Amino acid sequence: HFASGAGLLFVSALGNNSVEVINIGGRVRIHSIAVPDPQGLAYSPETKKLFVGSGAGKLYIFDGTSFAQLAAIDFPGGADNVRYDAAHKRIYVACGDDQTGAIVAVDPLTNQRLSEEYKLGGEPESFQLEQSGPRIYVNLPGKKEIAVINRMTKVITHWPLTAEGNFPMALDE
Repeated sequence: HFASGAGLLFVSALGNNSVEVINIGGRVRIHSIAVPDPQGLAYSPETKKLFVGSGAGKLYIFDGTSFAQLAAIDFPGGADNVRYDAAHKRIYVACGDDQTGAIVAVDPLTNQRLSEEYKLGGEPESFQLEQSGPRIYVNLPGKKEIAVINRMTKVITHWPLTAEGNFPMALDE
C-alpha cells in the first residue's frame, strides 16, 4: 500500500509497523511514522493530511508536513484499504470482518467519521472509486463477489464471480 502527495511517497512498511516517507525528488527516506499494522494510505492535498488504515482497528490521521498524529478513529475489525475522493472531498475506508464489513466515509477537514456507511455482508479486501461517476467497486473474496455501491442512490448491487481466487488478486494490488 502506498500514497503520494506534496512531492512525497508514503509507503506502508508492514514488517516495521511504520509508514515510510520518501522525498520523491531526492529519492531518499526522510521520515518514519510509527503505526501498528499499517495498511491502506491516502493523502488529501487540500488538507495536507495523511490517512493510514491499521489492522489494529484504527484510521490514523497525520499532518502531512510535520507527520504529527492529529486524530485516530476506531474501526473494530480493522481498517484496511483507504481512498481519497478528490471530487467530493471524502476519505473512504474499507473496514470490518465477514460480519461487519463496510465502506465508511470520513471527512478529511474535521477528521470525523460520517454517517455515510455501506454495509457489505462480507470483508472488503480492496475497492476502487469510479473516476467520473458515483460507483465504488468492492472486492469481497469471502463471498466470491464484487459489490457495486452507488453513492447517489445508496443501492448496493452484488456481482457473483465464477472465477476462483479473487484474493489476493484484488482490484488495486
